Formats: sequence, structure tokens, C-alpha cells
Amino acid sequence: MNSFWSLTLATLVKDIRLEWRSKDALNSMLFFSLLVVVIFSFSFNPYAEESRQIAGGQDYLGGMQ
Repeated sequence: MNSFWSLTLATLVKDIRLEWRSKDALNSMLFFSLLVVVIFSFSFNPYAEESRQIAGGQDYLGGMQ
């Protein structure tokens, strides 16, 4: 099981390095996050208690691309 986690970590580090160099995914992720925030702001009343309860989920969805 230890080799599984070391292989997973090595793959994660490699992918992060590749994405950091190209910056292609970073731009699309930022645009997607902004789009999610705008759509959610039109969907829910920002002054309602329900909007405060789902704010964490909205942030999670925005960064989940």
C-alpha cells in the first residue's frame, strides 16, 4: 500500500509541475470559477440565510474544475 501512495504522490507532483509551466488549465479554471460565482449570484438571493449556508459549497464548486 505504501508504494501506491508514493506513486500517487509522484504523479500528482508531476501533473502540478506540468500545469504550472503551461498555465493553460489555470486560465480556464479561473474563468470557470468566476462563471460559477456569477451564475450562483443570479440563482440565489444573497441576503437570504440559505445563501449563507451554501456559500461553502459554491466556493468548492468554483475551485473544482
